[in-house]
Amino acid sequence: MVTLRKNRTEDVVDHYKEAELNLVRGFDLKDFSSFMIENAPNKIKELVEEYLREQGFPKEVRWSDVDWHLKTIQKKDFKEWIDLGLEQGYILEADLEDGLRDFIRTGRAYKMAIKEWDKSGLLEFEVVLNEDMSSWENRMNYTEHLVDSFHDLLDILRVNATVKENIEIYPELESMFYDLTREIGLEDATVRDTQYKVEVNVNGQEEELAILITLLLNINDPEKLNQGFQMNSNDFNTLLCIPSLFAKVNKRLTVLDDVLSWEERNQRVSSKRKALERIQRKLEESFESVVVGAYLSNADNLADAENPYFAKVVSMAEEEGLSVEQFLAKRQVVTAKLKGDLSELCEELLNSELSNYAQYKGFLSTPTNEVQRFWLKNPYMKFIDVDVKMV
Repeated sequence: MVTLRKNRTEDVVDHYKEAELNLVRGFDLKDFSSFMIENAPNKIKELVEEYLREQGFPKEVRWSDVDWHLKTIQKKDFKEWIDLGLEQGYILEADLEDGLRDFIRTGRAYKMAIKEWDKSGLLEFEVVLNEDMSSWENRMNYTEHLVDSFHDLLDILRVNATVKENIEIYPELESMFYDLTREIGLEDATVRDTQYKVEVNVNGQEEELAILITLLLNINDPEKLNQGFQMNSNDFNTLLCIPSLFAKVNKRLTVLDDVLSWEERNQRVSSKRKALERIQRKLEESFESVVVGAYLSNADNLADAENPYFAKVVSMAEEEGLSVEQFLAKRQVVTAKLKGDLSELCEELLNSELSNYAQYKGFLSTPTNEVQRFWLKNPYMKFIDVDVKMV
């Protein structure tokens, strides 16, 4: 809890003014109405259904059966909100110094309001009906006809195909797709390079969806509801595919690809992260310090200026006052060792010579003894050092 100072400094007063102004600009009462419906549905349901009873609607009518909207009314000014927030710990002094910018941006203003709107009298809500009793009865009659004709109008294959073709406008479907593809290892797959199917199942939802369709008509084309029941299959299936309505439809998404089939068809890795892991595992399995050291110290490989063994020879020969040739003539055991972060080498390989899928697959299937020779070339050679022991 933050204790308020009775004698505020001029800076604090300025922060208060700035905070008030930012709340006026940033706290959207209309948007908060939607936030309340989504995050406190039971409270709003109770409020709406109580109002429906007061307006004479039948007792069995649910809040979802009637076209209404919620109006948020501010009862206390934002200065009082700030005082309450500071007293109750919703707002910190750092928030006040920031002018409540982060407090608003991160949604903490809404979180405070949803807890305190009633208890502290910050807000009140007014239910506004978008249809009277007569209009509602007419719409319910239309709904009954729609339920009776539901499966005659429904073209399930068209709906499946439409939502699949336009999956980007259906957030819940996109989420299902990416959750499923990541589960099976297709981490870099997209909806455009993956084989999958969408299956809609509306059995048991006919009445719920019919009500939602008539609500949409009441908002966008109310005259249609007053012309008697007129609905063709094309309009019906188009309405069913409207994202806000389709979100309520039961559906299933199935990914038809596995990693192998996806990569063979797309000719690229399905997960960069896993590809890097496979490359690193292959490199680590191939790295035998004595074998790689023997390759590096072979006379045929000394011409490469990047060879770490040659650099070591030059340095050690100078220390002993010998020529390179004299030093090489001495008996020695050369062992290689990895240096630096091997993941950097893997990244470099995947972005260059292994960016071609066929070469990537070929690398993974290359025998260990052949991969050991790769350490004689760049960029591999940059990631190894050697120890030289005289015997």
